[in-house]
Amino acid sequence: MARRPLLTAAALASGAALLLTACGGTDKSQDDDKIAGAGQGQKPKSKPSATPPSSQRPAITIPKDLQAQFESWTSGDPKKDAVLQDGKERMRAILEAAAAHNPESQAFLFYSIDSARDTGQEWIGSFKKKNAAPTGSVRYSKPEVSLKGDKTAMLTYCDDESKGAWKDIKTGKVHTSPVTDESYMRYITKLERNDQGVWQTSGVVTQEGKCRP
Repeated sequence: MARRPLLTAAALASGAALLLTACGGTDKSQDDDKIAGAGQGQKPKSKPSATPPSSQRPAITIPKDLQAQFESWTSGDPKKDAVLQDGKERMRAILEAAAAHNPESQAFLFYSIDSARDTGQEWIGSFKKKNAAPTGSVRYSKPEVSLKGDKTAMLTYCDDESKGAWKDIKTGKVHTSPVTDESYMRYITKLERNDQGVWQTSGVVTQEGKCRP
């Protein structure tokens, strides 16, 4: 569904680079025009977090013609499940924002900071520019969480966009793309826990073809 080039504005880099960032190193991600709402290089100055004082999560509503499926999205560990839940809601929020042409979506900004927020807004804005919206279905699976203390975590997962598409808002015509390695992405994401207990995604790296069935 979020397919190249319309549905992905991205950063490709090694997973090792992002892992170093999570441990206090430097994120060396490079821009590549290829990933859906994920993290390109960070900008010199970051906007303050949009997380409100309360940790209550915003309601998210995805259009009926856009399905986000999450498989095996629990671990049995309460701490890891908290990361999984907020990571999931961030993905749902960016889809909702793209469909609504709203880069300033409250839900998206609630769950996104730093480079993940900046490039996510660019991705959302690309739909408005082309008067398009995501449609079809995307399947997220094989999540793995690695905690780095109480404030930082890594979440990796597979993203199957082989049944995704986009539609022209004016005509209603649905456009699909050939299934390629870009249809099966592996995401490596960094999340940071704020003072309200919300796990916010701050960086995203992708690897094409790493999750082919």
